Parts: sequence; structure tokens; C-alpha cells
Amino acid sequence: MPVSPSFLGNFSFKNPFSIIQGLADSHNFASRGSSTAKNLCHFESVTPSVVKLPSTPEALQQHLVSEYNKAEAEASASDLSAVSSIMSIDLGIIERQYDKWTDLMPRVRPFFAVKSNPDPEIVRTLHEAGAGFDCASAHEINMARSVGADGLDDIIYANCCKFPADIAHAKSHQVPTMTFDNTDELEKIAQISPDAKCVLRIVTDDSNSVCRLSNKYGTPMCDVELLLDTAERLDLSVVGVSFHVGSGTSNPQSFAEPIKNAAKVFEQARERGIEMNLLDVGGGFPGDDNGTVTMAQIAGVINPLLDRHFPDPNVRIIAEPGRFFVHAACHLSSRVMARRLVSEESREKDDPEVLYYLGDGVYGSFNCMLFDHYVPPAPAVITDRPLSPPQHSRLFGPTCDGLDTIYESIELPLLEVGDLLLFKHMGAYTIAAASNFNGISKPLVRYIST
Repeated sequence: MPVSPSFLGNFSFKNPFSIIQGLADSHNFASRGSSTAKNLCHFESVTPSVVKLPSTPEALQQHLVSEYNKAEAEASASDLSAVSSIMSIDLGIIERQYDKWTDLMPRVRPFFAVKSNPDPEIVRTLHEAGAGFDCASAHEINMARSVGADGLDDIIYANCCKFPADIAHAKSHQVPTMTFDNTDELEKIAQISPDAKCVLRIVTDDSNSVCRLSNKYGTPMCDVELLLDTAERLDLSVVGVSFHVGSGTSNPQSFAEPIKNAAKVFEQARERGIEMNLLDVGGGFPGDDNGTVTMAQIAGVINPLLDRHFPDPNVRIIAEPGRFFVHAACHLSSRVMARRLVSEESREKDDPEVLYYLGDGVYGSFNCMLFDHYVPPAPAVITDRPLSPPQHSRLFGPTCDGLDTIYESIELPLLEVGDLLLFKHMGAYTIAAASNFNGISKPLVRYIST
């Protein structure tokens, strides 16, 4: 409804945050926000079926062919959009990843970074396993709360630059723990949620990560005193320190300096009479052990540093893994929906022999190639016929944009229209940012457990 002049008259324009707070209260933001978030993700629906499968490539491929055929038949019968792809989520892998985490770092409770794959069944599975949640918005808070996560103990609102209305939403849903890294954010929190439990995010050297974050978040150590003093002036409670070494770090030692710096901040706070009790070591953990660094190597660095610098068992230690849980748990299947054979006369030296057009692309699940700098491994071809020798090929997505290119150059056997390709390790930052560009549908989601 329009905001009347008399309504705005209750607030000072010198303090825009109070206007936001008043709007939130006036329009019952808490209840509206919950409904809106459900509409975004449909996590109020009944629990979908989960198919138990043996841990074999043959079982997975047979299942995907069956699911794809059923989905296409349903789409055709209902006059729906063509099936672009199917994302198969293995909840069994996610459960095993949780067990792996607790074995390697038993003192550090994982708070799943919902942004990495905001699927309601992933969130439900991790809550039941015992994880908490790193939420970056009111919508993600609602997802975590919908599966039973406790606002006080199971959620950290880990976004240093928050929408004022989302702070009000967090307050109304009893989510007090939230990060900050600047004085303006403290002013905002003090106006909207004065009982918040604030966590100071410090900057790190994230030069060893795939996706760097310190260009945007984290206060330098030289500004810590100013922020602690500002919080004290505003009568805000600062309960701990957080940091993030960047998404997908390639060096376990990246965690060493920020843990030591966090201990220094604890001491600076103690000198001011502030007893901090929370350390958040952020994310950056690998989704598998096939890259340059393994989870065991990272744990081997973090665990002794925590024992040395944070020996007090009353200090609660958490982390924000996202990729670690979902990277290897999701498999994407999509059909070749068009093909063009390039004539020998038209080809230049390095040109491909065949151009393929897939049902999914960089405007869909493969947006990870642009935003997450991830190049998926070459796909498996699901077919019963013998495959020809590899040919120099190019693989496009389905949209009308030339940018929609999955592989500029790849060796593939001669494929036919209708062939199904399987891409493993497609769980992190894929469907989370997929769009319906050109009116092409997002991936359908199916659940398995191996």
C-alpha cells in the first residue's frame, strides 16, 4: 500500500534505518517474508521421493535414462516446456560428507552455506545430520527455519552488508547472530536489532582461492579497535570473529594467519572487557580430494592452530562449508538437442569438426563456469551403441547467445541428436544461479541415495 505522509512523519529522515524498521513492523514483514520465501523455493511442499541406488555408474545411468524418459513424456502430455536437464542429488553422499567433516574436524561445527545450493532436501538432510546454516538473506533464513533449525543456535546471518528489512526479519525469527565489518553496518544493526550478537569479520589474504572475497568483505586489522569502540558506544554485543579465505582455496596454510589474527582480536576485545565466545573460520573447503588440496590437509593445519590459539572449550567454533557438501553430490544429465557437422571446406586449421547444442548451458546450470570459474570434467555419454573415435568438437548451450558455450574445444565421439550426456560434480553454485533465459526451463531435480 502507499506510504502516507503521516506514516513517514513518525520517523526522522536523518535515520533511514528507523523508516525500514517501521515499515517492517507496519506491514508485518515477518509473516510476509516467510510466505514470499516459500513461493521462491517451494520448500513448503511434501517431501519428494528418494530412490535408493547401488553405488555403481551403471545403476546411476540406468536411473537417469528412466527419469529423463518419464520427465519428457510428462512434459509432452502436459504441453510443458522441453526438459532442459535433470539434476540428480545424491543425499547419501551429503550424509557421508557430514560424517567425514566431523571425523576430520570434530571441534568445528559446519554451518552449511545455503547459497552454494539452496535445495530444500539438502538443507533438510544436513539439519537432520546436525549441521547449522550460514544464511545470507531472509529467504535463506526461512529455508533453514522451515526444516526446524533453531534461530539462536543453528543459524548465522553471515552477510556483512544486509538489507535493513532482512535484519528486521532475522530479529523477528529469533536469529540474533550476524556478521559486520564496518561502522555503518553497526549503526544499522543498532537501530533495527539492538539485541543482536555481532560477529566481526576480518580481512584475509585470499590470493590462493578460486573466488576471492576480500576485495568486498572483511575489515583490516588496523580498524578493529575502531569497530569495537563503535559497538561499545552503540551498546551492541560483539560475540566473536569470522573470516573467509576465499572460495576453493588451494593452500591449507591460508587458514593459519587469519586464525592467529582472530586470536589477536579476541585479546583486543578482552582488554575492553569483552569476552568473545565464537570463532567462525568461514569456507573455502574442497568438494572432493581430487584437486590440489584435500580436506585432511586443511584439517591438519586448522586443528592444531585451534588447540594452540583457542584452547578454551567454551569458545564455540564453526565454519561455513558449501562446496564441501554439494560439489560431488550432484550429477547433471542433458540431451544433445541439435548438431551441426562442419564441412571440411569451411573449416580452418583449428576449427571443430562437429558443433553440438545441449539442453543446458551457461544461462542454466553451467553458469558456474562464469561465476565460479569451474570447468566441469568431460561428460560421459549414456548410450548402448558403440562409440566412434573422438573428434574435435564444440559444445554449446541451448540459448541464442554465442556466449553460451560450455566447451570451446573438446574431444567427443560422434554424438547423435537425443544422446544423453552425464556431467559429474555439478552441485556447487550451479542450479543456485540458473535462469530461464530464452524461456528455457531450469533443471528438474531428482533425489537419490547411494
